[in-house]
Amino acid sequence: METRYSRRSFLRMMASASAALTAAACAAPAATPAPQPPAKAAPAAAPTATAAPAAAPQPKAGQTKIQFMWWPVGGDRGLKAMDAAMKPFEDANPQFFVEKIPVAQNYFDKLLTMYAGGTPPDVHAVDNYNITEIADKGVVMELEPLIAKDQAFKLDDFFPAALKEGVWKSKRYALPYIGSTRIMFFNIDLIQAKGLETPDKLWEKGQWTWEKMVEYAKKLTDASGGPAKTIYGFFDDRTFSAGGLSNWIWGSKGDLLNADMTKCVLNSAEAVAGIKFMQDLVHKDNVAPKADAMKDVDLVATGRVGMWMSWRGLSVAYRAFSYKWDVVPAPVGPAGKLTLYKGNSMCIAKATKIIEPSWQLAKHITGPVADQAYIMNGGATPRKDNRETLMKSTPPQNNQYFYDPLNEGWTKMLPFNPKWREWTTESNKFFDRVFLDNEDVQKVMNELAPAVEKILKA
Repeated sequence: METRYSRRSFLRMMASASAALTAAACAAPAATPAPQPPAKAAPAAAPTATAAPAAAPQPKAGQTKIQFMWWPVGGDRGLKAMDAAMKPFEDANPQFFVEKIPVAQNYFDKLLTMYAGGTPPDVHAVDNYNITEIADKGVVMELEPLIAKDQAFKLDDFFPAALKEGVWKSKRYALPYIGSTRIMFFNIDLIQAKGLETPDKLWEKGQWTWEKMVEYAKKLTDASGGPAKTIYGFFDDRTFSAGGLSNWIWGSKGDLLNADMTKCVLNSAEAVAGIKFMQDLVHKDNVAPKADAMKDVDLVATGRVGMWMSWRGLSVAYRAFSYKWDVVPAPVGPAGKLTLYKGNSMCIAKATKIIEPSWQLAKHITGPVADQAYIMNGGATPRKDNRETLMKSTPPQNNQYFYDPLNEGWTKMLPFNPKWREWTTESNKFFDRVFLDNEDVQKVMNELAPAVEKILKA
């Protein structure tokens, strides 16, 4: 009998791949010495001075301090990447002192507390899930006046899709600094061991479809070694949420909300078909892992997944794998070619008292020099001018597939609004029933839709 896990524990398992892979890309911490038996007491010695912890750098006389807060992707590697991104700005602007505030846990909660207390950092990263919420609260600065005054700054340097998420009610509140199309990774070794063509070859021939993906997932799944060694054909680390299901909902010609974001349409026949497609991979076809199969194990890192959906940001971690891998666009469903694009952005606090220094820093952090540091750390660029840097950052060999959806216009965006966090959190308990309890999708979505609409109209 399958164990039923809570949403929190299930999501923790789903996220284990990302967390473990990120850690694998970073330097290992020093080992903790093993406990030793107590030694014989030695004669008392005169006390010695204890070295004080190194003091945090402070601004020099005449320097303007700019507070900068972000979450470091990849732990120590992420810290070093930001240091590398920041150094050219610090070298060129000795009149500024950048106080870096890395926050690894509960970032948005901390940021909301700082907003409420009137002490937000001057410049700060924001996950694009939350931009419309903070823009609606009026706590971040509208950037168009600053952009208009800066002749050297060009919004055209960014992909149009990357720019969309920083706008709310026709006003720009953020600039993109990282972003990626959602893409499918595949284990070359597993696929070749089955005598199959790699999915990228099928894509180039116009044959990489939902049906072909399921066919491959069935051929790659191998339970002969028992539960602890089962190889799964497919895995999606974001299946268990409204946003995570978006690729498959859109692919079946459905949507999450209507055009003006006042009505939930997840109970439409098209949306239900996309959700059912994913549910079947887990509960009918048995080619994707159930909750208990992911307990305390990283299936992707251990080579037990044939194909999985993810972001380019984990490429550096994936390079530590013992097997060969590459990427291919999401398979083509009834709606044709499409995939999700999502990024993160930089904002300036409306409460800042140093507008021009903050703008100069925000402009640098989203600019071409800093962007190269993110790319070398495994990130995908929202800029048009660093394509060659990303193309040379391998594996994957097929980096062009991150760009094709942007260049050819088949990216789609999530329907972010100030209620996004609230309504998607409410929807989680309904998706629990679909993916943990295997309940009828149409029935559950018929209950979900009015619950979401109540929030949207509040």
